[in-house]
Amino acid sequence: MVALAIITANSFAQVQSDIQSATLIHGDKTSVYYGNGAFMSAYDNAADEGDIIVLSAGSFNNTRDITKSISIYGSGYEKDPVSGTEPTYISQIRISDKSVYDEEGNLYYVYPTVYIEGMQVGNDYSTNVTFASFWVYDSKGDAILKNMIVRKCKILGNIVLNAPTESCLFTQSAIGVLGCWKRDGHSYFEAYLSGLHSQLNVENCWVYEATGGSIKCTIIYDHCIIRDVYGNYAHYANNIIYDVLPDFCTATNNIFSTQSIGTNVTGVENWTNVADGGIWVEEGETGKNYDATKTFALKFPAKYVGTDGTQVGINGGNAPFDRISPIPRILDADVDIRTAADGKLNVNFKVEAQTKE
Repeated sequence: MVALAIITANSFAQVQSDIQSATLIHGDKTSVYYGNGAFMSAYDNAADEGDIIVLSAGSFNNTRDITKSISIYGSGYEKDPVSGTEPTYISQIRISDKSVYDEEGNLYYVYPTVYIEGMQVGNDYSTNVTFASFWVYDSKGDAILKNMIVRKCKILGNIVLNAPTESCLFTQSAIGVLGCWKRDGHSYFEAYLSGLHSQLNVENCWVYEATGGSIKCTIIYDHCIIRDVYGNYAHYANNIIYDVLPDFCTATNNIFSTQSIGTNVTGVENWTNVADGGIWVEEGETGKNYDATKTFALKFPAKYVGTDGTQVGINGGNAPFDRISPIPRILDADVDIRTAADGKLNVNFKVEAQTKE
């Protein structure tokens, strides 16, 4: 179901011919900011709990550390072939904890609760897989990042999780390298998640490189396509995997393309050494490469059934892969270049609102 609405806003801002806007929603109050730095302006004015920032198509710079519990929505991470809506690009996402005081005046640190949907973050993993475009900074105290959701995003470059996490989710996204690090003094070393991550789930995603954890960690890849794998102790179910799993992983109902499972891996009901021609509907298709035009449709979905009774890979599970974000999207914006007597500009936005899935 699709509904269209027209929103009129006034602003003192200089507006470019290709309008990039960030709409800040605080209760029943709406503020609109323009230009490459619009996201930062909206963030600076956002309250700490529950505010929403909606970004139009276009490119946005971000040098802010996100310490506020907010939701951030873009127009999508790839061009919508139906409406023609262009993607939203943001330079980077950096989530950090902040200091607070309890009623007795004791200092402690907390992470925000963050929801992010419908945008492309950072540089292209095909040219720079070592660039960290998505950071969660290590806690200055004992804070745990909880309930973060990243949905329908393309995160190009490394996702670096320095902090312990609990019940966090990446879903319906295309991501580069999921890297988890721990700080030791002023240097960083790879810690295979260091057992600090509880129920870190990656679902219905295309993954360039999946990282494992430690024996205390629960990182779960479910209904994904995974190009490369690095690190032990991860849990893989209902995926299509192009690499041999490292030691001490678990594997259930996965397709391994031209690969065996690996040694010292606990695995049941997997399909091994399956050629691409036996996996995909499209002739000559491979899941090793991501492309905006690919559907990743299985040739035999009734044969390759996962633990939940749906087909393995990103088109099965509870949230089949879908690039189009269902939140309101700014389709068009017009500016009356004739300013009013008070110097304000009249800006008309055409917004597409879709029913939430």
